Amino acid sequence: MTKKISRAERAAHTPEFNKQRDTVLKRDQRKCVKCGSTSCLEVHHINGYKENNPEKLQTLCYFCHIVAPQTQKEYHEWLLNGKTFADLLVEEIEKQQLTNLKSIVEITLKSVGKIKRNRLSSRTKDALAAKKAAGVTLGRPKTGALLTKKQITEIRRLEALKVTRANIAKIVGVSRSKLYRWYQEQD
Repeated sequence: MTKKISRAERAAHTPEFNKQRDTVLKRDQRKCVKCGSTSCLEVHHINGYKENNPEKLQTLCYFCHIVAPQTQKEYHEWLLNGKTFADLLVEEIEKQQLTNLKSIVEITLKSVGKIKRNRLSSRTKDALAAKKAAGVTLGRPKTGALLTKKQITEIRRLEALKVTRANIAKIVGVSRSKLYRWYQEQD
């Protein structure tokens, strides 16, 4: 039995991917290529990029998809030698010598969350490193001019009237720190 995909999830994929997804599920006999599970199936992009080439896609169950590496080389090594989510979970249960169901469920849920967080963190770091290597400036964009010409004109007018800087900020509608930064740039 395959996982039902909501309309919202399907809408996130292109029609081309949905077609390729169905092809890959049929090719892999609607089974996870790692553990053989037939439930909660997902189609994994082997090389981490969203290429919709069936040769770069494989069927994995939800849990194997969580632990699957993102790079093609690591992925193939994991398919041959790597541990499934169930293997990792059993190790954790044995390590902590858990026997009651509540503890096992807690460890399962914590493990899923931990793996997903680590994977997301790793992917984010890799993407930021790639952007940085490509010369992209990271961080908040510089806003350019601190104040508009209209605001500057109003500030000059209020200065001539001997209004305090704190009151100028209120009147012009900017924060005092922004006004002070602008003054610093003027010096």
